Amino acid sequence: MNETMYETGKETNDSKVVIGENNRKPQKGMGILFVFGALVIFAGGLLLGYLANSIDTAKKTKGKAEEQVVQEALEEGITAEDAAREVTLFVEQSEPLVTASESFTPRVGVMRTEEYYEYPDDFSISDEEYRTIFGKVSYVTATNKNIAVITENGDLYMWGKSDWGQIGGSGEDVNTPVKILSDVVSVDFSEGHAAAITQKGDLYLWGNNMAGQVGNGRSLEIQATPVKVLTKVKKVSLGNTFSGALCENGELYTWGGSQQNGFGTDIFKPVKIAEDVADFEMNARNGGYVTTDGVLYMWGFNGWGTAGAGTTQTNIYTPVKIMDGIKSIHISECTTAAIAVNGDLYMWGENYCGQLGAGVENEEVYAPVKVLSNVKSVALFGFHTAAVTYSGNLYMWGQNTNGQLGVVPTRLKKNNYYTPVVICENVENVALGNRHTAAIMKNGDLYMWGINAHQQISDDGTWKYDTPVKIAENMASVAIGWECTYLVDKEGNFYYLGE
Repeated sequence: MNETMYETGKETNDSKVVIGENNRKPQKGMGILFVFGALVIFAGGLLLGYLANSIDTAKKTKGKAEEQVVQEALEEGITAEDAAREVTLFVEQSEPLVTASESFTPRVGVMRTEEYYEYPDDFSISDEEYRTIFGKVSYVTATNKNIAVITENGDLYMWGKSDWGQIGGSGEDVNTPVKILSDVVSVDFSEGHAAAITQKGDLYLWGNNMAGQVGNGRSLEIQATPVKVLTKVKKVSLGNTFSGALCENGELYTWGGSQQNGFGTDIFKPVKIAEDVADFEMNARNGGYVTTDGVLYMWGFNGWGTAGAGTTQTNIYTPVKIMDGIKSIHISECTTAAIAVNGDLYMWGENYCGQLGAGVENEEVYAPVKVLSNVKSVALFGFHTAAVTYSGNLYMWGQNTNGQLGVVPTRLKKNNYYTPVVICENVENVALGNRHTAAIMKNGDLYMWGINAHQQISDDGTWKYDTPVKIAENMASVAIGWECTYLVDKEGNFYYLGE
């Protein structure tokens, strides 16, 4: 396959990334400007009238702040419709979604003049009820629907949505933690089914089995209790209608729905799809694996180029070779990333908000593009992306509508960043949510930013943090769910923020 790869960001000694003066998609057909010359004069009158009305509205609501938004729009020559829309967005996003109650205890002061007002030394964000249930915790993970905790003694607890029996057979939501299994070392879950690996390497699955994704040999049912599917497993990963497991001997097994399991036909029990596999991952509608000699293979839905096969074919039913020299693969619903052995980060797939970091917008990328160097880890979520380098620098790019990148936009229309921008230094790991972000530093300090509508960052009444704010210390891991944040400190204590 002929791959077109170009570098758009590079780790430098001064930890800065140069962002192009114009990150928007290049315009074509300059000759047509002459055709529109006459229309510009006519549109100018409409634009001024529309902007005048918008400015009047702004003065009546938020005053000079909104007037500045309109003025910046006028200076850049955007359409009257877009200018008016930006005023509306500014008004909506300037109104807090929650009002702080006097009973709330602030977890951190608001960042003012680049100084952090830290929480009191005696302040604790622990919830005693959860501590009583769990004891000490070794791992926490979450999605928009479910939360899972593994305790230090290996007990697996889950709570959240259970519409497909992923937390039991009642089909009702579970609002308090329920113990699922014992002696667990890892867990994964999709929209409707879940999986866990025990200390002995036994793999259990349960939940939605309409496409045979539980692997119990049947389909068109709900598996309400965990069922043992494989042994000697070291990693499990789930898609919406399919599942995969990597065994200790390097054999990779998949099963489930025909469009995503890598075989092109429905399979209701684990079947070996590859050998000598070092890493693999599945998500929503795609799967991929890396062999021990660094070759990356992928399959599944390719409507946005997420399979990376260099073709616009909608579905890739069986694994195809993508590239060499890869160490790990990371897949979200619409984008894919691969970290090379030398630390180079490659991305491809949907790019509506610049989440690929390729310097262009509104373009689907069907083959790997080099984005950054010296990368240790990467996190994907919807329309934004984060990467941590070996030197500890956190880079982010993509959608910033809710401040989730940690960068203050010059104005609302510039919310998206199409190339990586450095956010923090000395970062150990990062977690991404729909509207907020969390990063744990190498010294255990926790910083967060983005929307705080449900107190998922702090309960001090601040609606949004555009830049990182220190929330806590001595943290070991963090996970983000729907408007919630879940934390484990270095002593194994569990905490949560949000609703």
